[in-house]
Order: sequence, then structure tokens, then C-alpha cells
Amino acid sequence: MSQATPTSQLVRKRQLAVIFSVSPRTIDGWIAKRMIPYIEPNPRLHLFDPAAVKSALLAQFAIPANIPDAVLRRAELQSPS
Repeated sequence: MSQATPTSQLVRKRQLAVIFSVSPRTIDGWIAKRMIPYIEPNPRLHLFDPAAVKSALLAQFAIPANIPDAVLRRAELQSPS
């Protein structure tokens, strides 16, 4: 659905669930409702850009997600250059 920027770190569903403090099943629900952007290399794998997911959730709910910016920055710093 979405393409990640070169400086972003793509994460899997379980990692995204930890970042957002929700269950992997909640992530599945967001995918099914097309609430968040993701990349689907194959039907069993979804990859996410945490910053893009945060932006999508902010746009839909108009309330800040409880994700410290330090977590997002750390994900960006860990991405391969």
C-alpha cells in the first residue's frame, strides 16, 4: 500500500505490536480495515514503517498515539544506509 522512505526501518507485525503496545491481532484488524499502510511482499508477510503507521493513526483518530519519538528515532537509526 505504501512505500517506505530510504531512511525508515521496516518492521514486522509482532515488532509493530510491541512499538504500539497492542496485540498482533489488533494489527491484523487494522490491516483488514485498511487503517494503516503496509507492504505485502507475500500473503504471509506484512512490513510496516512505524512512522507512517503513526501518521495514519493520528490522521484517523486525531489524538496522539502514545509512542515516544525516541522509539521512532531508534528505528530510523537502526536502518541500513
